[in-house]
Amino acid sequence: MPDGFRRLLKGALVSIFLFSPPCIGEEKIQQFSSLIEIHTDGALTITEKITVVAEGQKIRRGIYRDFPTRYQDRSGKTKTVGFQLRDVKRDGKSEPFRLENLNNGVRVYIGRKDHFLAPGQYSYELIYQTDRQLGFFEDHDELYWNVTGNDWDFTIDQAVATVQLPVGIAAQNAEFTAYTGIKGETNRDYRLDTLTDGHARFETTRPLSPGSGFTIVVGWPKGFVAEPATHQRLSYFLEDNLALVVGFSGFFLVVLYFMYAWNRVGRDPARGTIFPRFEPPKDLSPGAVRYIMRMGFDSRVFSTALISMAVKGRIRIEETDTKKTIIHRNADEGGTPLSFGEQIIFKKLLTNQESFELDKSHHKKIRSTRDAFKMRLEGEYHRHFFFKNRQWLIPGILISILTIIGVAMTSSNLQSTLGLGIPVLVMFVFLFVARSIWQQGRRFHAIIFGVIAIVSGLSNITFAFFSNNLINVLILLMLIGVNFLFYALMKAPSSAGQKIIDEIEGFKKYLVTAEKNRLNTLGSIDQQLLLFEKYLPYALALDVDQEWSEKFSDALDEATTRSDNHYRPSWYHGRSWNTRNPVGFAKSLSSSLSSTLVSSGSAPGSSVKALMMRK
Repeated sequence: MPDGFRRLLKGALVSIFLFSPPCIGEEKIQQFSSLIEIHTDGALTITEKITVVAEGQKIRRGIYRDFPTRYQDRSGKTKTVGFQLRDVKRDGKSEPFRLENLNNGVRVYIGRKDHFLAPGQYSYELIYQTDRQLGFFEDHDELYWNVTGNDWDFTIDQAVATVQLPVGIAAQNAEFTAYTGIKGETNRDYRLDTLTDGHARFETTRPLSPGSGFTIVVGWPKGFVAEPATHQRLSYFLEDNLALVVGFSGFFLVVLYFMYAWNRVGRDPARGTIFPRFEPPKDLSPGAVRYIMRMGFDSRVFSTALISMAVKGRIRIEETDTKKTIIHRNADEGGTPLSFGEQIIFKKLLTNQESFELDKSHHKKIRSTRDAFKMRLEGEYHRHFFFKNRQWLIPGILISILTIIGVAMTSSNLQSTLGLGIPVLVMFVFLFVARSIWQQGRRFHAIIFGVIAIVSGLSNITFAFFSNNLINVLILLMLIGVNFLFYALMKAPSSAGQKIIDEIEGFKKYLVTAEKNRLNTLGSIDQQLLLFEKYLPYALALDVDQEWSEKFSDALDEATTRSDNHYRPSWYHGRSWNTRNPVGFAKSLSSSLSSTLVSSGSAPGSSVKALMMRK
């Protein structure tokens, strides 16, 4: 071979040797051996030796080991076990480590952040103690122990578990079995040797693939290990169900507080005798009647006030075919005087102008009018006729929040609990909005919001059931529910307010139970219609407009079909009046006007805020 070619070949071989990447071996666990000592008090001492092959891929600074301390046993009960790390070594020498809490246990990181391991073989040793790992049954006691765990990303060439039985038990008097494979599998790839000194040795006969584990089961006669005493079992129960204890304790504390607060300020005074009254309480407008009866303001208080103003002859309401709603000022300023609250609406909307359209472009003025009207009602009737007692809700809400935080912090799965709590809260918000817009007559929108709430709630409760968080969600639902309940119950009328409420109830009774035949004898059709219109705003305010309208069905039918002059309310013009169904006029107008006031009183794009504007 020529010298030049020989030198060229030699140079090529050297280059290949120097610049080719090194052959990277497989990172794995060569052997995982565990010595499990069972003590007569039920505690375990575990010595694990883990021999690994590191190549700088996943094993760079060291290894970590996860120890579940909260899990469900084979009977489905949640258990919280002890864990105390005694010693950590690498290749027979002490090795730095740190502990990190997990949702269901502890992770031990072994190694230093600033020190990288050279490729090679390393042997790690961990010594720790744990308790509450034994099962106590009627005819035997048992250890069910996952030797390796199922979280390793490496192949385990061989796993060995040596069990030292409690003092006094011969190996031949115990029962042994084991399982290999991924979680749920029951492969039997192992060999068992029982020794004369009370030891038993389990050894796998095939490598364990990543994600596979090695579980042993050892049973022995009763009487060799002390069972927990009654007080210990109670202590264990409280420890295992700490979130449950915190949740229900907090819930009962909230209920006790609210019961105290309700008994102190929320009880209604004794009611008087209710008998039909043929007129509403003196000097109370329809809006004021609804405000007092509900002990709060809603959109129908506003719409009822507008209809009352129209019936009194001060304004006309027009609903066009293009779905516009316009309030017109009557040229004749006479008629029945307006209440103080109605005067505010009149001045706010129609000062220096003949008409005003209820449209989003005027949302600031509409909202300002609504707020001024609400403040006037509050000034006249709140604290004189009733108390909302909102300040008494604050301690209960704070206790509820602290309880929810306590449940989340003591839960076995904090992230899952918080992740479920937020959707459940959203569900209640949607139900609250659905209820609000249903009362406004916007039934289609209410159904949509209700369906969203129900679907969201059922899906989250189903997820909670399968993720073992059903109790936490139940506690959350109970806390939210009791707060909403006492939000309503804490309102209470004063003594003067109860007398007025009794009078209003008497007038409502008249509106509902007035005999149709008797009304027909009051006079001419026109006189009957005048009575119908006069008290129609009150019927709307008390949600008995349908009952009141049906009392005049004959008069309305006759008036709308007579040939000389087809009847329709002089103060209204629009799509809500239907000559073929005059009885449904009141409900149609009230629903339409309430919805228009809510939507037009909010800025464009603020639909959700508009839906909740009633509060």
